[in-house]
Amino acid sequence: MIIHTTVNNFIILLINLLTSILAARLLGTDGRGQLALVLLYPQMIATMGLLGLDRGIAIIGGQKRLNYPVASTTGLAMMLSMPVMLISYFIITDNILNPSLEKLSLIYIFYVPALYLFMFSGSLFNGLGMFFEYNLSRLYFYGSYLVLIIVFWLADMPYLDSFVYASLLSVYTAMLVSMVLHLKVWRRRAFEGVRWLWMPGNFFKDVALIFRKAFVFVVPGVLLVVATKLDQIIVSGYLELKYLGFFVVYMAYSLLLGPIVNAVSVNIFHLGVINSKNNIAKIVRLTIFIYICGSILLVLLAPFLIELLYGELYLEHIDTARLLVLSSFLFFCSKTINEFMMGKSMVRQDVIASVIFMVFLLFFTNLLIPELSLFGVAISMVIANAIRSFYLGIVFHQSSGIRLPELLFVRVKDLKWIILLLRRVIKV
Repeated sequence: MIIHTTVNNFIILLINLLTSILAARLLGTDGRGQLALVLLYPQMIATMGLLGLDRGIAIIGGQKRLNYPVASTTGLAMMLSMPVMLISYFIITDNILNPSLEKLSLIYIFYVPALYLFMFSGSLFNGLGMFFEYNLSRLYFYGSYLVLIIVFWLADMPYLDSFVYASLLSVYTAMLVSMVLHLKVWRRRAFEGVRWLWMPGNFFKDVALIFRKAFVFVVPGVLLVVATKLDQIIVSGYLELKYLGFFVVYMAYSLLLGPIVNAVSVNIFHLGVINSKNNIAKIVRLTIFIYICGSILLVLLAPFLIELLYGELYLEHIDTARLLVLSSFLFFCSKTINEFMMGKSMVRQDVIASVIFMVFLLFFTNLLIPELSLFGVAISMVIANAIRSFYLGIVFHQSSGIRLPELLFVRVKDLKWIILLLRRVIKV
């Protein structure tokens, strides 16, 4: 499962790399900062509006307890969309002062219904272990984004508009693909014996069941979104917009290992759902080893790769980029071990970890930004992520009984297993 998901995620990595290169080179630092600001609040409010329901759907769906999976998830997506879009409207008009950027951001909030349908479908695929369908829908999302950018670019649409509209329409493309996979897969095998005649009573029973299961994920889900977007909010609030452009490009570079993280996290979460501890220590240990090797390469090659990919303009704050690679490495480690606990509906540690991260990030950025500017933000993120990772490592040990050295020290037989996996990946 992990191999095929990783291969798919590396394809997505290449697509994301191309889109980030186009954005950095076509928009420049100011334009890249503008794009980040346009997308910031719609994406943040929409993700917060999920209320942990995506996690609830994954668990309930994995247990095959939904009466009408397609109708229930679709109806739930529609129910959530309108209030989320309304809240987004007020937050955008209150926080974005530039009229043209405000207009684009308000248009972008119409991506919310499609996003929820896409994400809820993916959650069902994930819960049921249907990783082919999960990967295919994601591939269409990222692939259509790149294609639409190129189409709008060739049509001489303004660069900023091209990226915003391409992002909006790509979500609808992924939604349509997800709905087709919904009908095809569930009719064939996923919910055998379930009656497909939709009845409002059973719909509300499904929704109530999802909300009950998702309730424990509401607070950690909201906090995680705020923690994820807090860095951009800080940069856009304290510094000029061009620094936000530098920051998002450097973050994109630091997240180049993301496909591995996503592939492992999806499978570890599924292991948590089914409460399986088979090979969990080895999977985490090897994953962290790969993170270490990849992060070292990204730090050493930062000047060369950033100039090659994004242009000489982005070499101005290269030390910030290196620090953000270290910060992302720490985040990857904490996310990997936390997914198993989240799959078991353990959320207390996630809430505490998010609060720890935000408190330390706010404290150190307020302390360091006046003197160190963007570099101070990067230092603050390293400190905050280090403390969060340390805390989650302790909780993971307490909950699983796995000692931390088992997660950190690679063995000879582990290296042989990595070589075997690489051979299998090459064959795929």
